[in-house]
Amino acid sequence: MKSKERCISRGERCFAPALTILLVILLSFSVLSQKDQPFEGIWKSEAYGRVIKIKKNRVTTYELTGVICTPYKEVGSMKYYKRFYRPVFQGPDTMVLNFGRSKYKYFRIKGLPQKCNGEPYNMSPILNFDSFISSFKTYYSFTKERDINWDELEIKYRPRINKETTDLELLEVFESIIKEIDDKHTKMVWVPKKARNEYNTLHKREQFNYDSIWVEAQNSAARRYLKKVNNFNYNTAIWGITNDNLGYLQINDMVCFNRFNVSQTLTDSNNWKQFEKKWNHSSDYENDNVKVVRKLMNIILKEFENTDGLILDFRFNEGGYAFNAVGLLSFFNDSVKNIFTEKAKTEVGYTEPYSIKLQSQPNSYTKKTVLLTSRGTLSGGEIFTLGSLSLPQITRIGNNTSGHFSSFCGKAIPNGWTYYMSMEVCKDMNGNNYEEIGITPHIKTNSITSAIPFYKDLIKKEKDVTMEKAIEFLKQ
Repeated sequence: MKSKERCISRGERCFAPALTILLVILLSFSVLSQKDQPFEGIWKSEAYGRVIKIKKNRVTTYELTGVICTPYKEVGSMKYYKRFYRPVFQGPDTMVLNFGRSKYKYFRIKGLPQKCNGEPYNMSPILNFDSFISSFKTYYSFTKERDINWDELEIKYRPRINKETTDLELLEVFESIIKEIDDKHTKMVWVPKKARNEYNTLHKREQFNYDSIWVEAQNSAARRYLKKVNNFNYNTAIWGITNDNLGYLQINDMVCFNRFNVSQTLTDSNNWKQFEKKWNHSSDYENDNVKVVRKLMNIILKEFENTDGLILDFRFNEGGYAFNAVGLLSFFNDSVKNIFTEKAKTEVGYTEPYSIKLQSQPNSYTKKTVLLTSRGTLSGGEIFTLGSLSLPQITRIGNNTSGHFSSFCGKAIPNGWTYYMSMEVCKDMNGNNYEEIGITPHIKTNSITSAIPFYKDLIKKEKDVTMEKAIEFLKQ
């Protein structure tokens, strides 16, 4: 995983690969042959604050902030870079890199910005704090939505930093700022192990097995209503048919659609370690996922052919790849259509928004459908929900989604520490932005405002009120 993206989050779990999913503009352009254009040179991204230097088939990446340009270790081989990003040219000086539905644009520049020519690493606590704050001031997308005043935060925390500040003290400041931002797509990713361990020891938290509660809630929801429970890849998908002849499909993440033959008998932590190990060695993870999603959905929808309606349960879906979300949604769509828009943060504003197109499938399920959501429906699960607003047969029941639509966008500071922030804005086709507030259901059945209390409540209760309402709605 470390060679692919910087992070895909499922609640508190976060994998930390090395490349960021970036979004930029232009779905339609005249593509020139890669063979006709030279890759070698210096390229600056339109958004996100990134510069890449390509020389003799090697790639060096730099992260820009308002105060410094930090070399960042990414995939160094141009051969792998081409395979993963599928670069195309709009002209000799404009290159578009691709990942899934995401496209991001680079322009050729004459040389590295002056601030990129310093030492690879600088351990100054003052410089690293200034770089951190400057990066958020420039590239964070939801300052208004989350009611953040960066100048006030800088004034509040800057006095705690001096040349003697330790790694632990610096991490404490960064974590405090992130807590005030209150964005699940914004977090520290890589910091020295010693500082992280010291921080965790200092800030003792309630100890519980998040995975076991999450999985128990999933199983509880399915087993109460299904005649036979089918399971794919350790609860990534659970499905079956209810006694009322309704199809039921629970999708719990947008990550694990590549089986990798990981045993489902492993404990949660060992299961994820094995999955991550095999993910690191996957040569084409995106294409593998697309193939598996298609095969899996064809099997499931075949079983649902004679059902009277469908319940899509996304209450436990804590995110992952947006290309999986859009790919899954295409199996409930009967015609090609635009479903939402995206734009990315630049140094001076945003890129022009562009529309995300949803394809249709030959065997699409278009009968009456209910989509169950909760405050645990997050990130990739919310991208699916956002796209579903354009599908009239889908009715939402449950609670608002979490309100986190941007992908994880990674940055680095001069000491080598890395972190994520939200740099992208997704809106529905009417221009509505659901960041922070989440998408509201048509029928609200619960008001629990965070995932863990919701999961615990569902496990404890004798009846699943949201499922009962969905069945009642579909049998009308």
